[in-house]
Amino acid sequence: MLVSKDLLLAEAMPEFARSGDAFAAGVQVSNRTKTALEVKVVAEPQGISISGDKQKRLTMDAVSNLLVPFAFRADAPAAAEIRFYALSAADKDGLLKKLPVLDNLVSESQLDFDSGSQLTKRIHPPEGAEQPLLKLAVAPSILKPVGKIAEKLIFYPYECLEQRTSKLMPYLLLTPDLMARMDLKVDTAQVRQAVQEYIRVLPEFLAADGGLSYYRGSSWSSDYLTAYAIWALQLARRADYRVEQSVLSNLENHLAQTRLSPYCAAFYQFILSQDKRADPKELVRLYEIRDKLSIPGQVFLYRALGFQLQDRERQSVLAREFANGLQVEADFAYFDAKEFAYDRDLPFYSSRYGTALLLQALLEWQDDFVLAPRVMNWLLEAPPYAWHTTQTNFWILYAASEYVKKIEKGGATQARAELLGQVEEKKFAGPRDTWKIEKDISAQKDDFDVKVSGDQMIYLTSELKYKLRLPGAESRGITVARNVYGEDGKPAASFKKGETYMVELLLDLDKEVPYAVVDEPLAAGFEVLRRDIATMRELKEFSRGYAIEYREAWLRQENAADRTVFYTYGLQGKIRVVYFIKAMYAGEFTWLPAVVQGMYHPQYFGRCPTRVITVTD
Repeated sequence: MLVSKDLLLAEAMPEFARSGDAFAAGVQVSNRTKTALEVKVVAEPQGISISGDKQKRLTMDAVSNLLVPFAFRADAPAAAEIRFYALSAADKDGLLKKLPVLDNLVSESQLDFDSGSQLTKRIHPPEGAEQPLLKLAVAPSILKPVGKIAEKLIFYPYECLEQRTSKLMPYLLLTPDLMARMDLKVDTAQVRQAVQEYIRVLPEFLAADGGLSYYRGSSWSSDYLTAYAIWALQLARRADYRVEQSVLSNLENHLAQTRLSPYCAAFYQFILSQDKRADPKELVRLYEIRDKLSIPGQVFLYRALGFQLQDRERQSVLAREFANGLQVEADFAYFDAKEFAYDRDLPFYSSRYGTALLLQALLEWQDDFVLAPRVMNWLLEAPPYAWHTTQTNFWILYAASEYVKKIEKGGATQARAELLGQVEEKKFAGPRDTWKIEKDISAQKDDFDVKVSGDQMIYLTSELKYKLRLPGAESRGITVARNVYGEDGKPAASFKKGETYMVELLLDLDKEVPYAVVDEPLAAGFEVLRRDIATMRELKEFSRGYAIEYREAWLRQENAADRTVFYTYGLQGKIRVVYFIKAMYAGEFTWLPAVVQGMYHPQYFGRCPTRVITVTD
């Protein structure tokens, strides 16, 4: 249904403004009649000011359009509205434009994590900050997400043999305590049926060479998968399931006659060491070439040395070498497994996978691993488990099972908090309960302590959230630079209405960020141009000077009126991000910093400086 009028108004306004912006915008007036018209245009602003006349008179030709700008200034944050009216002898029209005026504040967080039965956290109120808020989360267990991880792993109808094996392993390896916490509502009969079905279908995945393949009918077998299935069958036999010895023997003979990669050799020797059948000479050989092993391969060697040889000396050397890859932050720790490497035998290779393997192994063989809670906190941050491979999810659960035995044990039942002269107490309803406390600390200028205690180990996450007005550049592990180029390929020192510009964000990260957000606010006079619309000319990069030094990462982009945001599964090293904008309105605008941070660890971040830019007609 098409509706028109003899005199028609259409907005010519940005979708938002920031405090302090000044710009020329208004309405487009359309004369749809076949005669010239004298038109009066009136603007009535609320929450935003207009410099100069709020009424304008114009003479319009027949069947013509005219842009009528007003000089707007956004003085303070507000839900601004502008009512436009057009009056003529032929017709009249009105238009209401709602224009949010946003502040010039940039959000920032300081996150910390600790565990123990008696905890004291010193809070430092940030200087020059606005709206400071302290948020505390006290939990009796860190393992709350394990139920979701197990559901993701066990209940998905996988067909691949590796995935089938991974979803079976929790039934064969996890402690009854952890299985009870996961509350999967799977009874003994269902477990037994699942294991027996796995044993029954396993021969269907045999390849012609005697090894196991990922899918039925495949001509290519996987040494790693064959060893993984052998381990599952051994565990099933120990749990009194009937496993034909001929099936196990044939698979073991296949691996014995195959030239295994160093990683697969370490994995297979670990499996054999469970029954004291590993080759001592092969373990020593692998230890001597351990620098050629990936982190997972070194972990399996570490465990095999313990099970087969009780070689604590070599295990200690490996443990010290593992520590060289340990990355520690305020609320998490992980082992850097060089996530972006690829191994044909280990397609699920990642720092998540390697860290889960390492945590389980260190807890298994060490009396104490003081960073275990921080590592577990990193492994269980939610909901990244939804994107993990089945292997990774299984090893996280295996590490959690060891963590229950060695670290967490029963869990706290109650906690007490002392904060700003007040004492509060909480009785936990169970291990999945969380006590949350929020305090406005805008009146606090001096440092103060928060004391939290529990009848057993508790986990305290503190987050100090606040906002800064027009901050400069900052790097807490991530350096961010923003470059802007005109269509001539040169850095844009000034901006002109109607022209297109390429924005280049250069990120330099000192460690891996598995789940990261690049939050890029826009200046109010611009809009983002999408590169994937067929009807628009192809947007090619104006400058590629940094393309060799900086690599591109997989990014998912979402655009809004006031910002464009990029999400990614992993950032590491030097990253280059490119997008395009068009200058739509003349004026002076605030361009807030691009902020890059960990999605679940916002204190690990970086930003570029705030800019004030001018767009000319």
